[in-house]
Order: sequence, then C-alpha cells, then structure tokens
Amino acid sequence: MLDDLTETWTRTDENIATLVDIQNWWLEAEYVKWTTDPEEAKAASRSADPTPPLPVLRAVAYRPPAAHAAAVERYEARRPQQPKPSGQMDARSFGALFGL
Repeated sequence: MLDDLTETWTRTDENIATLVDIQNWWLEAEYVKWTTDPEEAKAASRSADPTPPLPVLRAVAYRPPAAHAAAVERYEARRPQQPKPSGQMDARSFGALFGL
C-alpha cells in the first residue's frame, strides 16, 4: 500500500503526519499518568528540570525519507539536552536514586 504513494508530499500530508505525532505524544503522556505512582510523581516534580514551554513531538508518523529526516532534525533541535553521564556515580548519588 505504501508503495503506491506518489513522490509528492503536500502540506496536507505533513499536517496529517503532525496530527499523528500529536496523538502519539498525548497517548504517551496519558500512559505515564496511568502508570506512575502519585507519591513518585510528587518527588520527581520537586527535583525535575523545568519542562519545555511547548511539547516536543517525536516524528512517529510515516513520511517520505526527506520529510522524515527534516522532522527528526526539528525534534533533535527542540529536545531538551540531557547532561551526558560523567562516568561512575558516587555513593551519595547512587543512594539518592533509591531515596536513601
């Protein structure tokens, strides 16, 4: 079925793909709410980094390769940068992971 698609990628096609990405983001957010312990969520919110002002959408919908590469590039540019691990953890940091 996907082989029958034409090579043109219109704004409508991109809008539909973006809607699929938004639905995926929403479902993942709901899943986190459903499976997270409320006490754990409170503890995490106190120590968490601030959330981005707008949701950062991963490109999960089908797009032609060039459009997909552009969507992934936008995602990577908007995604909050996570600090790179510096190697081994000291004992205090390890204990903090378990609330000790």
